[in-house]
Amino acid sequence: MIRKVYFYFIRLGFGKLLTIWYKRSAFRRLVNELPDLWPVLLPDKESAAIKRSSLSTLKYVQNFYLKNTYIGLWGYNLTPVILYCFYKMRGMPASIGFIWHVYYPFQTTTVLPHTIAYIYEMFAGSFSVCAMVGADLLFITMASHISMLLRQLQMKVRNLGNRRENTPLKPASNYHDCYEDIVDLIKIHQRIISYGIDLEDAFSAVNLINLLLSSVNLCCGLFNVVFLNPWQEMNDKMFVIIALAQMGMICWYADDIARASAGVADAVYQSGWYECNARCRRAMLVFMQRSQKPLHFTALKFKAITMMTYGSFLTTSYSYFTLLYTSYRRH
Repeated sequence: MIRKVYFYFIRLGFGKLLTIWYKRSAFRRLVNELPDLWPVLLPDKESAAIKRSSLSTLKYVQNFYLKNTYIGLWGYNLTPVILYCFYKMRGMPASIGFIWHVYYPFQTTTVLPHTIAYIYEMFAGSFSVCAMVGADLLFITMASHISMLLRQLQMKVRNLGNRRENTPLKPASNYHDCYEDIVDLIKIHQRIISYGIDLEDAFSAVNLINLLLSSVNLCCGLFNVVFLNPWQEMNDKMFVIIALAQMGMICWYADDIARASAGVADAVYQSGWYECNARCRRAMLVFMQRSQKPLHFTALKFKAITMMTYGSFLTTSYSYFTLLYTSYRRH
């Protein structure tokens, strides 16, 4: 079971790395386009508050994921050495074991092959974790920025028409003409949606790899916690927490973008459209109709990623675990 966790984890990390390398030109273009959309000077306090809250949440999520992932990585890497020192201190026979307990095409009982195998396992595990963490952090960072831009757009849309509560409707001759403001916001919305679609195309294959392999990783990690490796139980528990956090944050940010893009249509309805002239109302109607089609991130166009996807991920992982549990108990 440890070998299965190891190989699925290696495939997950290398699959993400190869996908990003294959689409490196698309990622380079997305990174270069982001400064044009980024709100540098914000004239109002509401937009600044949205930006500050979004960046604060992103910083917390990144630190939590990064620190716990590397704690788990070095927990795995150093466990054989810690166990060796523990046995030696108690006067028991001890030898430095391996991290992942995989088969090799050569004998690992002598010093040099054992050292080479141990260094390989440390390098392969660290490289896979760096590849996986880099891809995940890139996704949630760019997704967080898109969600922030959409929420700032919602706030600007709500202010259209200078609506005032408990103010009677004005005569038709006194209706506001904010057509130019509406056109500017529509252009901003189109740029954000276009950027989001490009980001979805770049990450769709990576998200498919996540959905296909993360359930198996979580299932094998749970199996190790329940049945195997009592000395590595803390490491396996950390692995389970990281697997849950990884899919959770990806699904949460993807779902947040879908809700933020759908909220633009609600913002149009909550604006002062009834205080605008007929030309502005027609433009706002078109704006609302386009906004009612939310932006979704998908797993290579097969499945939209939302928090419901996270529920399906947990259900699938538990189903795999119960199947392994039943098979193991029978034998």
